[in-house]
This record gives sequence, structure tokens and C-alpha cells, in this order.
Amino acid sequence: MKGKVLVFSEGVWLAHTARPLAVARGLREAGWEVVFASSGPFAMLPASDGFPVHPVYTMDAAAALAQVRSARIAYDRRMVEDYVEDDLALIRRIKPDFILNDFRLPVAISGRIAGVPFLNIVNAYLTHYYAPRRRAPREFPLTRIIGERLTTPLMPLVMKVATAIYARPFSAVARSHALDTYGDILDVLASPYLNLMCDLEEFAPVAGAPPHFRYIGPIIWEPNVPAPKWLGELDRSRATIYFTMGSTGFEDYYRLLKDAFGGTDFQVILTTGGTTEAGALPPNFRALSLAPGLAILDKSDLVICHGGNGTIYQALYQGVPILGIPTFHDQDFNMQRVEDLGLGAALDPWRLTAAKLREAAERLIGDETTAAAVHAFQAKVRATDAVKTAVKYIEDFLAHRAP
Repeated sequence: MKGKVLVFSEGVWLAHTARPLAVARGLREAGWEVVFASSGPFAMLPASDGFPVHPVYTMDAAAALAQVRSARIAYDRRMVEDYVEDDLALIRRIKPDFILNDFRLPVAISGRIAGVPFLNIVNAYLTHYYAPRRRAPREFPLTRIIGERLTTPLMPLVMKVATAIYARPFSAVARSHALDTYGDILDVLASPYLNLMCDLEEFAPVAGAPPHFRYIGPIIWEPNVPAPKWLGELDRSRATIYFTMGSTGFEDYYRLLKDAFGGTDFQVILTTGGTTEAGALPPNFRALSLAPGLAILDKSDLVICHGGNGTIYQALYQGVPILGIPTFHDQDFNMQRVEDLGLGAALDPWRLTAAKLREAAERLIGDETTAAAVHAFQAKVRATDAVKTAVKYIEDFLAHRAP
């Protein structure tokens, strides 16, 4: 074995468990001993892949989801202290050569205290160097009051104030350990060692990023579950819609989906992420908990999703247009890029009706301009190998760091 890796994944989120799991597979194949630290509804994923998983203190999943949907952040000082205490105990017991971290924010403190390099998987839009201009998110309360046109000019100030406030509990705990404090939450998210940006540069460009911020390309991950037998029996003469809201969607969307497409010629496949139930379904619907997204998208003409980074890149990998219903601001920023690049469209979750959902789907399916843009990006996504690139950057960092 080359050494030991401790992977911290925030197990309350599917994406932030799936992404480090994909890189962990690559590290294991490259000869590293990989151990996971994770709790929450998705901590079973690395365990099912054969990795040892150590439970760690983790926020309540339902409370975290509720706070994110209301554009707040779940951490307070006591919670950060509890995270750091648990992290440190495990780091000292495992004695890793380095830490791979995805969105477990208190690792920014516990890694520094332990003196172990922590390498972060991040999105480009969660750095100080993200270049595109952010428009006001649709779900932002002020946007709903005065509209996007008037709210957008206020976004730089709103972002500056909000990200500084979010960093306060982390700065308080860092200060108590005689560590430097943080200017904002983006500083907490950034590793001083290596940041692996799991984006396509053309989709999420940055400007002025230092050398320890490196693009690896999108991480295309799937669970180790077989494709359902009925997938090969779909009628290719009828349009197929894949509906997935990851681990953050509202259950009310299932009702809208049924109202929009139930009893139509559309074939609808939906996944629940294992966190909700879709209820009784029309005959033209199929439902799964976790599913191989690429196999489903290969049979699909459109994906309707929450605007999550992982689903967007899966859709682009398979050349499928995207109809997004973003439920919080990160997803809205993703969908802004989808619209700007002509890869699909976004719907306002607060004004969504079954009629609007169906009309938007019918407009996108078969649209030649959208199809051309999607296929151009398909080639770009398929030209990347995020896991291979991540392993290379990690091993290069360690080689140059070694005495």
C-alpha cells in the first residue's frame, strides 16, 4: 500500500458522498488504503462499495435540508465544536497520510489542528474565483418581492454579507484553538493544500485562481445497482423523461409530475434518492430509489431535475437536455449556466404548475438548437476523466510535499 487516506464525506447529501466515493475508488485502484468517515442517510454507499466506514458526528439530515431550502446554513458554534472534536478523535486514531474531504466544512479546522493535509473536492462556483455574473436566484425571498431585475444588482453585497456571517462560528472555534480566522465561508471551503474543482472549465469558469485550485472535470458517479430489466423494453417511438431531484427535492413535485404527464404518451422514470416515496403512480410511470443514471439517461429524451451539479453533468455526458427546478441558490446558479449556454431551461419553483412543466418539456424535447448545444458539451464532458486526473493531482501534490 502507498499509504492511508481518510475520506470525510458529508453523508446527509448524496452528491457530497458520491463524489469522494468515486475518487476513493480510483485511489484504491492506485494502491492506497482508503477509510471513510461518514454518517447520515448516504453513508451506506461507501460501505456497500467495500470501504470501512467510521461513523462521525453529523448534523440532522432533515434539519439541514430545511435550512438549506430557506437559504440558511445549519452550523452554529456548538455544532462546529462537536464536529471538530469527533473529527480529531478519528484522525488521531486512523493516522492518515492525508485527508480527502467533500463539504464537511469543520475539517478546515480539525485538519489544521491535527497537522494532516486535507485536500478538498469543491465546485468552482463555491470559490472566490468564479467568473460568471450571478443573477438573483428565483427562490431568493427578495427576488420574489421585487423581481430578478431589481434584485440582481444587489447580489454582490448580499453574497459578501451572507458568506461573512456563515463563517462566524468557524472563526470562533478556530480562534479558540489559536488558529487564523476566516473572512467568509468560501475561505472555510478552500483547502490551503489542494482543491479539486469537479467542473468543466467551459461550464464553470474561474479567473485568477492560484495553482492549488485545479480542474479535474465532472465526477460522473453511479451507485452499484443494476439497471432494471424493463429499461430495455421502453418504446423508443415515445419520448422518455427522467425525473430526479437528488437528495434535496420537494415531495410536492411528484404530484405535479403526475398531473403533467400521467396518462400521456410520455414514458416517465423517476428516482427518489431513497429519502422520499413517490406514492401511487400512473401506468406510464416507473419509480426507483437509487438507479444507474447514465443507463436511464441513455434511454431518455429529457431530464427534469433540481439543477444539481452531478445530474447536470450526467445529462451532458449522455447528450440529454436539462429542465431544472432549482430549490436553493446553488442549484439556481447551476441552472443560470445551463440557460446561458443553451443546454436547457429552468422553471420558477414558486410559480410552477403542471401545465407549465409539461409545456416546457414539450418545447425542449426535439429542439434542434438545444440539441446542438448539448451535443457540443457532450464531447467536452466525455473528453475528461475526473477520477484519473484527481488521483494524478493528489499523488503529484504528495510527491512534491515529501521530504
